[in-house]
Amino acid sequence: MEEVKSQVLASFEYAESKSDFKILIMNLEDDHIHFLLKFKPSLSITQVVSRMKQLSNWYLWENCESHFRKYFWKKNKIWTGGYFASTIGEVSEGKIVEYIKNQG
Repeated sequence: MEEVKSQVLASFEYAESKSDFKILIMNLEDDHIHFLLKFKPSLSITQVVSRMKQLSNWYLWENCESHFRKYFWKKNKIWTGGYFASTIGEVSEGKIVEYIKNQG
């Protein structure tokens, strides 16, 4: 399972390398992922999340098909359509980083 987790992290690093956003920190839970992202205000959060999901999905199917085929036999789609996003707001970036580090 650790191999799959490392591939999921690598998939988002791949998405970042092909995109115009920066992942400041990320951490996996069993059923979701926390990110702190930085991107230009000309991009919407929907554009960034869509790009992340598309590229990471492609990467995972290219690199871990035998694993994911066991669970997703009808569709080559790993992620759900939903997401939660929030700006940092009145909480410091440091507190957000600590929160994400302590997940999982």
